[in-house]
Amino acid sequence: MIEPKIIQIEKEIDCLGLSIRTTDKTVYQDLPRLYEKYIKLKDEGRVKNIKEPWEYISLSNNYSDSESWDYYTGYVVTGNEANQDELICFSVPAGTYAIFEIRCKSKFFFGFKMGRMKRYVFTKWLPQSGYEFTGCDYEYNNAEMHQKNTYDIDLYIGIKKQE
Repeated sequence: MIEPKIIQIEKEIDCLGLSIRTTDKTVYQDLPRLYEKYIKLKDEGRVKNIKEPWEYISLSNNYSDSESWDYYTGYVVTGNEANQDELICFSVPAGTYAIFEIRCKSKFFFGFKMGRMKRYVFTKWLPQSGYEFTGCDYEYNNAEMHQKNTYDIDLYIGIKKQE
């Protein structure tokens, strides 16, 4: 059993990015297009106030029974302000999180490893952990992690003690 690190995030983390409603069936097509669009906006200088050193977050929430959810992706910013583009502000909620490391050497296996880790977390770890899911999870990467390996990601799962 993989044991995560449990941390407390004391205040919201502000991000500026893009979002999409996706499903289990479309996620592997939706996300590459969303990332490509976002990086184009960033490269054009439209993403303002990126925190240095940079941190990047892809957040999932608003899960529904129809297996769809909202997916947000963007850089952590020092000011929470949307602009005239399609960019939106989103925040990582304060709270307790379980952190699972995902380390992958290539893009080819990344989606597979992420899917496998999420399946493990929600079907094996969480039911035995004494915690319940808060409805929010996110993938985290920063400049230091990226320099070591582009596909080093930490998966943060929002949790609270079971009642």
